[in-house]
Amino acid sequence: MQRICQKCGHTNKNASGTESEGCPSCGAIYSRVEATPAKYGSVHVETPPTARAPEMDGPTPRSKAPDEKFCADCGALINVKAEICPKCGVRQMPPPAAQTSASTALGHTTPSGRNRTIAALLALFVGGLGIHKFYLGQTGLGIVYLIFFWTFIPALIGLVEAIRLLLMSDVEFAQRYGEK
Repeated sequence: MQRICQKCGHTNKNASGTESEGCPSCGAIYSRVEATPAKYGSVHVETPPTARAPEMDGPTPRSKAPDEKFCADCGALINVKAEICPKCGVRQMPPPAAQTSASTALGHTTPSGRNRTIAALLALFVGGLGIHKFYLGQTGLGIVYLIFFWTFIPALIGLVEAIRLLLMSDVEFAQRYGEK
């Protein structure tokens, strides 16, 4: 039996037909998802004529465009940037691509994946072992710090470097440590 999920538009050709079966793409249970179009009065997913329910007859729905997405609750096609579905009023989750950017909660990340705040924290807490030097790609200096960590001199230098890294601008950090 073939089922089309009204939430994400995924076609499941191996559906068994049980009421509690879920969509393998989004996890929505078919019985709940298929009941929502009648509740909201519109269907926005291309379905073959043989799979259409009687209440779904009418104009053929249009297909999803690249700048559109399906509502997480009712399955209606909405703009990708929409925060609230205009059909059902449910707030939408941001897309995963928007969460993975060059900026994190700890500040700007360089193209090589290094972060100024993380480097400063490493220098502050484990600077005596030279861990921040390994993080910044300065392996030779990291080994020197490891050799002399018992003298506590690297710990003092690590404290000074932590303060210097915290006072450094993101642009200067990217120029100094940004390359891979």
